[in-house]
Amino acid sequence: EELRRICANAPLSVTGAGSLFKLNATPGPITDYRSAARSDKKWEQIASLRLLKEGFLLTASLHGCVSLATTNDQIERFLAAVDGIVRETA
Repeated sequence: EELRRICANAPLSVTGAGSLFKLNATPGPITDYRSAARSDKKWEQIASLRLLKEGFLLTASLHGCVSLATTNDQIERFLAAVDGIVRETA
């Protein structure tokens, strides 16, 4: 939910279920292939590299997962890193 809040004021959305998630560089909800295909792939690649620099490994298209070994501190640092990227690029 916090990730969705961070992305709410930018042309971004969050999809996923359980421990799996994806940040989508699209302004609206992902409802089908066409809406997913409109995502800004370049922004997603740059954001994934920025997150990697901060110590978070996601795919180049911003797919990620949270394991049981993930600590609250790691989650807070990840959310802060995403928030920083969104603030700089939105």
